[in-house]
Amino acid sequence: MTENGKSKIGWLAWRKKHRYALQVVALILGVLTPFGIYVALTLGLGWVAALLFSLLSVAMLLTAWAG
Repeated sequence: MTENGKSKIGWLAWRKKHRYALQVVALILGVLTPFGIYVALTLGLGWVAALLFSLLSVAMLLTAWAG
């Protein structure tokens, strides 16, 4: 097997092993960040809201990736 093949198998095994933890982190981020976005927007902190929105997007991608 090539080096790239071993790396891919190792990565998939790691994802399968840590699937539950990844989903829990994604759930927590998905639940809490909208409230943070709301608070940031009401306080006029647009850059914080943008940062939290990007964090929410990462949580959605993490949910899809962990499957």
